[in-house]
Amino acid sequence: MNISPVNMDSCNIQTKSVRNTPSFQSGWFAFINYKDMNGVVRCGQVNTCLRTLDYKKLAKNIVSEIAPKKLKGFTENVKRFLGIPHEEPWKKANIYCLAGADGTEAYAMADAIIGEIGFEKAKKHVFPIYVSDVTEWIIKEFGKAGKINFSDSDIQRLGNIRKFLVEKGVADSGIKTYELKPEFRECFVFETADLQAKIASFPGAKKGEFNVFVIRNCLYEGFKKNERNAILKELTQKYPEQAMVVLGEFDLEKFRQSKFNKFFPPAVGLRDIGNQCFMTCVNELNESREIFRNRGINPSFLDFDI
Repeated sequence: MNISPVNMDSCNIQTKSVRNTPSFQSGWFAFINYKDMNGVVRCGQVNTCLRTLDYKKLAKNIVSEIAPKKLKGFTENVKRFLGIPHEEPWKKANIYCLAGADGTEAYAMADAIIGEIGFEKAKKHVFPIYVSDVTEWIIKEFGKAGKINFSDSDIQRLGNIRKFLVEKGVADSGIKTYELKPEFRECFVFETADLQAKIASFPGAKKGEFNVFVIRNCLYEGFKKNERNAILKELTQKYPEQAMVVLGEFDLEKFRQSKFNKFFPPAVGLRDIGNQCFMTCVNELNESREIFRNRGINPSFLDFDI
């Protein structure tokens, strides 16, 4: 039986076809068969967590970073008197869903952002959302084909996303195939890419842009210690300020269990803002190093593998 890869939002499980093809970045994943609430046999990642990502809150965080900020006080009054626009321009958000599988998470984010600022502003200031995954058949059969398989409960959990879908038939027991409407499909760019190679290709921060990197629940299962460290540090070095990294609850729990947990996230140049979201803040890491140096302590111990 062939089951679509579906991000089960309520339990943070990334489901996939029962054929033995690993998603994300390696073949190190262990999968088990289980039945969802509709009795449909699915195949999911063994190590998952029941806590969810609040997409509406994430959308608010992103919009707060790119929307114009009104100038206050004397400067605002002077510009108003002179007839000069007294708002900063919008920034362009670049959202990258890395190890993004069939695109479900990207669709949920897009739906939440549209709900926050409307479709026209989202098209101008946010879209397209870039989705990449190392598993070619997932990108080809679902993302690039503009198709997705959902159960009715999946649709209910994903909010208003149903209005962007056209039902095309039954894929399996309790699972329906949907096609993205053209105007929604244009909001995404899919490509087959290894996560590390994709990050290496990023150009770095540019003025007037705000970058969001979604790397959910694949770091601990798909990468070795030194690779995890390198991935996060490369992102924060390329985007030392004003970028957001969204991690998964499973990975975060593993970070917390580390004996170095009190140094995460500053050790990799991140600042926790809640809802599994982190702002890049390399300056904080450098300040921590300086504090230790001033106390006569070699700060090299911060260079550990998380």
